[in-house]
Amino acid sequence: MVIYLALIDFSYVAALEMRLEKLERRLEYAKSRKASVAMHGPDTRSVGEADRKDSLATIRAAIHRKAARRRENSDVNSLVSDFGYLYVFSTTAKERHVVPRLTIHSRSVNATTRDFEPTVSNMTFARLVLAAATNDFLPEPKDARLPPRQTADSLIQYYLTNIYSLYPSFQETALIAIRDDLYQRDQPQIKSADYWLFYMVLAIGSAAQSRSNKDDFYADGVEFVARALPYADRALMPGYATQIQCLLLFTQYSMLDPAHFDSWHLIGFACRAVIDLGYHQDPPQVQALDKGTLDSRRQIFYCAYALDR
Repeated sequence: MVIYLALIDFSYVAALEMRLEKLERRLEYAKSRKASVAMHGPDTRSVGEADRKDSLATIRAAIHRKAARRRENSDVNSLVSDFGYLYVFSTTAKERHVVPRLTIHSRSVNATTRDFEPTVSNMTFARLVLAAATNDFLPEPKDARLPPRQTADSLIQYYLTNIYSLYPSFQETALIAIRDDLYQRDQPQIKSADYWLFYMVLAIGSAAQSRSNKDDFYADGVEFVARALPYADRALMPGYATQIQCLLLFTQYSMLDPAHFDSWHLIGFACRAVIDLGYHQDPPQVQALDKGTLDSRRQIFYCAYALDR
């Protein structure tokens, strides 16, 4: 500390001391003028002093505002940087797809952990996403049965032709295989992420053809999303590539239906998941991923980047 002070130019220190003395004299003068005005009443010379005091008050207020903005920005940055650690919530909500009231407990869970499941608490990552991104409640699905095969084929083909070429966040062959499995009489074990992928593609393909929120395409899109939401807990489970893919599909639909979902929040969740899983950079060479897996990682990242832009 002594060495550091020795390096400071003496003229700079002297200037600071002189400035401090000048401010102290001005403060004493202001105090004396205040006492004089209180004893003898206002005079013509008090106008200049009042102006100077008003000027100092304005400067002080501006400094406080700047400090408040700085604290606010710091708080926001802290929240964003700590988003990887989510609180475990509890709720008594009766709604199936929304969480209107949350009670925070002290235990925290990493956003990329694979333990963030309904068995740990009644609050999952998917329910947190829905609580943050839902603008208006969705109606209950009218029918739990699969749509006619011809309808599904038409919507899938529209999606692949017009939207998938821009955002290839999953393998086209995977979507075709899921469709074929769903329409088999003896269905194999199908994952929640597969159901989500199928219904979200149908919802996006339908909503993209809508020209009004009163036409059949829009109504069908809402219906397909309502059928997808029961699979959200497992489809959006952190720690897997399917989480990012499902969030990207959710974001695409929300851009077509802002009345029900907020795309800004959803793409924020997706981008955070991309960074948490390390998809924003190629893995170390020691992992030796095959070319297909590496290309898939890159496609997922650039889809998230394109939607965020």
